[in-house]
Amino acid sequence: MLNEERADMGFAALKELRAKSPAWRLLAAEHGPLAAAFFYEVFLQKRTRALPEEKLLDALTSFLYETGAAGNTAELARQAGSLLLSWSDEQHRWLRRFYGPDNEVLYDLTSDAQKAVEWLAGLHHRPFIGTESRLRTVFSLLHEVERETDRDPQHRMDWLRRQKDAIEREMAAIEASGRVEPALSAVQVKERFLQAVQTSEGLLADFREVEENFRLLEHRLMTDVMTWKQGKGDLLEEIFAQRDVIRQSEQGQSFEAFWRFLMTGFKQEDFRATLAHLEEVPELCSLLKEHPLGEMMQDWLRAAAAVEQTVGALDKQIRRFVDEHTLQEERYIYELIGRIEQRAAKLPEVPNGPFTAIDGMAPSISLPMDRRMFVLPKRTRLRDQDLIEGVADGPVTALLRERPIDRRRLQAQIDGMLEQQETVTLGEVIRSHPLEQGLGELLAYLVIASRREGSEVREDEWQDILYCRDGRDVAARCETIVFHRKRPDGRHHHAARKGEHA
Repeated sequence: MLNEERADMGFAALKELRAKSPAWRLLAAEHGPLAAAFFYEVFLQKRTRALPEEKLLDALTSFLYETGAAGNTAELARQAGSLLLSWSDEQHRWLRRFYGPDNEVLYDLTSDAQKAVEWLAGLHHRPFIGTESRLRTVFSLLHEVERETDRDPQHRMDWLRRQKDAIEREMAAIEASGRVEPALSAVQVKERFLQAVQTSEGLLADFREVEENFRLLEHRLMTDVMTWKQGKGDLLEEIFAQRDVIRQSEQGQSFEAFWRFLMTGFKQEDFRATLAHLEEVPELCSLLKEHPLGEMMQDWLRAAAAVEQTVGALDKQIRRFVDEHTLQEERYIYELIGRIEQRAAKLPEVPNGPFTAIDGMAPSISLPMDRRMFVLPKRTRLRDQDLIEGVADGPVTALLRERPIDRRRLQAQIDGMLEQQETVTLGEVIRSHPLEQGLGELLAYLVIASRREGSEVREDEWQDILYCRDGRDVAARCETIVFHRKRPDGRHHHAARKGEHA
């Protein structure tokens, strides 16, 4: 195993890996940070698998908006749809696009993309690195290998006696003192808990890779079925041999042992009881909020079930292949595709313009008798009833932030400008005192003009009032309004001029 890893880290192997690996392609992509951040937030952080296309599209649209991408909601939705298709194509292979049981389009993260994102997550500085628990894990695993491979009866008896003596000493100490001394410090408890969380998350990544291996076998099966020219027995023998290779491989045997262990009833009950006890440990109160363990068992079951479903799909394809009628149909389809490719290859050059066209993917059928008949609209009837105190369903902070428009302040702004000049237009007032409350404040100015003595509305002149709303400049066009200063005799200037002219 070590020699194989050293061979994979050679110059030629790494150069080929850079050209073919989707994980490396994600790290080197220009929009790699965007994709990695989105994958971590949606799939890894929430331990999500097989998201529907509509839900993932909404999540990506919101993510693009939060990251400051340019465009309105419709443009961001189109951009999100294009990104999902691009990330799931053969060039990238960061997402797997497939159909669910109800022919619903689903997306899932590939194992290569998960490896890249987890590698990026490991680059950050870790405030706490547990070493003592890992060292004990190494010693424990090596001792277990040594103990379980030793066939000497005397060695086994000596180990059992040591275990018995240690148990008896601990029991005697508890009976003498009446209490249990903690064997782990607070730091050791935290260290072992974080190592367990990291190992459980690593299991989810391993499941994706196991699932992809079975899917690759299924893909090879379909390719062999389409191109096989010999007898069915020879192909079935090869298919079962490949399936047995994966089942009997180290990875396959380990997964089978994991599945049997996880599906054992008393093991599940023991795991749930352990989690319930850990929730009462004081040293883990803060860690359990960041790393909840309640859904860990369900996450393992969903991930392992996805692997079993892939194996079931492989068995289904084998059963379909055994059916002679299905095999003939698939070969006929393959022959039609081959004829199309041969005729396309004989074309001297690709013609300009559209190569082929189709009226529609499905017929458009209109059934008049399926239309709803006309129904008279129901009249709304109002009835008197006593008002009762209600309860707000959502936050009311937005209503509390609304400020009433102070007309006295607006009057004071107009009077202040009239102290410096005889007449002033509404546009000049707003330029000196910009609108703070938008269109409502402008309407308040119009109400003041309709009630204020000495105000003049010039119906043949128009003016544009500029103000800012939601960060954008907005223009409102209205008739020109002029405010006049009062003269010492109590008359306004425009009224005095009218009287003198008369």
